[in-house]
Amino acid sequence: MRASLKTIFTLFLAVVFLGCSGPQKTTVPPQMMAELNDELARCQAERKALAREAVSLNEKLDALKKDNPDAKKLESENLALTLKVKELNEQLEKTKKDAAIAAIERKLGAEKPSGASTKRSAGLNPSQAAAKSKARIKVLSGDGQMSSAKQISGSLSAVGYRVAKVDKAGRSDFKRTTVYYAPDVKSEAMDIAGRLNADARALTWKSEFNIIIVSGRQ
Repeated sequence: MRASLKTIFTLFLAVVFLGCSGPQKTTVPPQMMAELNDELARCQAERKALAREAVSLNEKLDALKKDNPDAKKLESENLALTLKVKELNEQLEKTKKDAAIAAIERKLGAEKPSGASTKRSAGLNPSQAAAKSKARIKVLSGDGQMSSAKQISGSLSAVGYRVAKVDKAGRSDFKRTTVYYAPDVKSEAMDIAGRLNADARALTWKSEFNIIIVSGRQ
């Protein structure tokens, strides 16, 4: 393409030179004019070919994006990474006051259950109550509505689970409600997932909570 442009420029200078040096009636030699037209035609053809190639490459790129078989896997990994970042931020935001309260509770031996929690757990046998009490649950709103997270928290409390925290997720475009769980509370997580008609997945990052529920649009 650069060679063609150089040739055109050379022919153009020749035309200008002939026009300036000779009489006004001097015309461009037919052969030189033909070469000039040929070079212009080649340049236009190359430009069109490059434009078609660019369109073809863009179409191939769009097709690769649509047909990517790992799209769901990437979305799941992105979701897990978002929650992990959220957890790390929460841990960084812990205050000395929280640490002091936790130390006092450890000295006392156990947390004092609220009256509401006591009433809700009254109908459970000792083994059920013990299993549910080891679940440290956090509920996150992943659909942009805090009401959905609060509703999940209320329904779990009604059957004896204790929800430690209700908050917003780092994203608000989660499609499905999902229960993330640590290995020691898998059975409780499966019970919760069944009650909520939700997906259940293992936790892949460290957290102070062993069950994290993210509300989705479905």
